Amino acid sequence: MARFKASKSLQTPLRIQLGTTSSGYIEVVGIISEGENSKGIASRPVLSRPSTPGKGTGVAQKLDPRGQAAATAVVTNFNVAPSYPSVDIGSFNLPQRVEWRATQGNGCIVGPSDYILFYAFASNGHTMTGEIEWEER
Repeated sequence: MARFKASKSLQTPLRIQLGTTSSGYIEVVGIISEGENSKGIASRPVLSRPSTPGKGTGVAQKLDPRGQAAATAVVTNFNVAPSYPSVDIGSFNLPQRVEWRATQGNGCIVGPSDYILFYAFASNGHTMTGEIEWEER
């Protein structure tokens, strides 16, 4: 299992885009999101398939550093932002913590040369931390 954790603060959304290689399949098996601060607005985190993937420098992620080439790359800093899903935003009671875990074999599948976006809106001082977990298939 692989995981990646990111943190964003002060008027920026949490964005973690996970992409696969031309031959790689992955299964997203969990997400965790935490919101902090006593002000600002946010959304609950969502997983979506961006109609337009973001462009930026990716970091190759390998499950086993001694194993084969990585099947995934993670992007959190974008030159061109991905398309965002529609989300409801508001002033939630803080701190906010959302955790989702898939049951065995029921995760979100990302096929070859495809992308998934872990997204949570945040602004006006709200700070978000997010983690995504996946397995290569």
